[in-house]
Amino acid sequence: MFAFEDISAIALEALVFVVAAWIFIDSRRRGAKIYFAMPWFFAAILFPVLAVPVYLLYLIFFGRKKEIPEAPPEVPDSFIMKKINLFISRQQVFFSKKKPAASPKKPTSADAEAVDNIITCSKCTREINKDYEICPVCHTPTEEK
Repeated sequence: MFAFEDISAIALEALVFVVAAWIFIDSRRRGAKIYFAMPWFFAAILFPVLAVPVYLLYLIFFGRKKEIPEAPPEVPDSFIMKKINLFISRQQVFFSKKKPAASPKKPTSADAEAVDNIITCSKCTREINKDYEICPVCHTPTEEK
């Protein structure tokens, strides 16, 4: 099996590799290019006693954090208003559906006006209010008459 010296040597090499990997990852997080981070990694593996203190001194005197990226650009208000208007028009269509009456009634003048305010969408053939600028179902602009 393994002798104690073999296990301690393996553990020491694993520690050296972990420290070298930390140096590589840390330098990349601080904004270093790959061609700058790789020599630190290999130096930490080949010369750990020298490279690790030098890297730590480099961090103290010259290290810089990667700049925090700016916030994403704001969405224009007109886009948000279009989405809100679309949502409202969908809700109006959903809630404006009349429930069937229990008994048929005679048509009145209000019913005739309601029929005059309804048009059919040219794309989806749904009945929509004449005042709508777009169809709330398929989002097609209504035809101006």
